[in-house]
Amino acid sequence: MDAINSRLAKIENQVRFQRRIIVFLIILLVAGISYGATAPIPEVIQAGKFEVVNAQGNVVVALESWKLGGKIYTFSAKGLFRPSIVLTHTDEGHGMLNIYNNKEDKIINAKGTENGNAELVLSAGEGKGKIFFQMKTITGSPGMFLDNKNGEQVVQIYADKTGNGAMAILNRKGKGRVLRPR
Repeated sequence: MDAINSRLAKIENQVRFQRRIIVFLIILLVAGISYGATAPIPEVIQAGKFEVVNAQGNVVVALESWKLGGKIYTFSAKGLFRPSIVLTHTDEGHGMLNIYNNKEDKIINAKGTENGNAELVLSAGEGKGKIFFQMKTITGSPGMFLDNKNGEQVVQIYADKTGNGAMAILNRKGKGRVLRPR
């Protein structure tokens, strides 16, 4: 009978020990959850790249660093990894916005220029000609310029030195006629 009582006492001690361990683990779990619920929100989260994904897991926005600073990309919801919009800056630190078509041709480029002016370039796609709106130019006044598919300027619309409007139609060698009001 002593052997049975001894074994029974041993089992009771083990059960008591296990209960204490379980209670300790529950208290630890509750304390951890309570601390996690009251943890302060970090002021800054840093990484080399952040990606936002849609419900299908496709990247739709990416923020990343690169040698000249930062870039923001937006992508198609279908998971095509080609950007439709890129926000970044030029080598000189001026802001720049590029918009691409589905063939990855840059069709809109808006940026600050090296002399601190603004430039907007509209393109019909790669190798199909461009229209430039620039806050610089021939007379220091804003102007609009049309390039042919070879990148040669063939039309200029601007204000002349006296403030009157002027339009130049040029051949591929830059020669042509300037029209001014009388």
